[in-house]
Amino acid sequence: MLSTLRQLLAYEAWADAQHLHVLFIYEPVYANEGIRRKLEHIHAVQRAYLAMLRDQPADFAKRSVPFPTPEELAASFREYHAAIREFAASWSEPWLVRPLPIEWFTNNTPTRGEALLQVLLHGQFHRGQNASRMHHLGWKPPTTDFVLWIDKGQPEPDWPH
Repeated sequence: MLSTLRQLLAYEAWADAQHLHVLFIYEPVYANEGIRRKLEHIHAVQRAYLAMLRDQPADFAKRSVPFPTPEELAASFREYHAAIREFAASWSEPWLVRPLPIEWFTNNTPTRGEALLQVLLHGQFHRGQNASRMHHLGWKPPTTDFVLWIDKGQPEPDWPH
């Protein structure tokens, strides 16, 4: 599971960068409340789970504050992905199967690996919602299929500036 999670985190960084580029291509995207808020929500969840995985408070309220500019949002995504990649280098299979106590789960506690998979699937779901919304608005959404990323040679993310 460890190598798969690391690969999916690398893919997620690339896919996030692709969606962030749209903010710079179509300036009205950042003004579009739904698209911007979904990107900010994806990112708030990423940062909250990273904090929990580091045994720190999730503090969703603090992490859900809107970013004033697309540049600041893109910079924060870059920082998150650099931090999670560095952190992932220290993980082991035994670490992944340890429970991650999360206050809002009352019946079953996910493992650290399951929590990471949740973050990855959550982001994928909302990027898909944003792509549908962009298409509906007449914009060309980025194609971020996992197999496309594989076909391209698993490139590093090309972060917007």
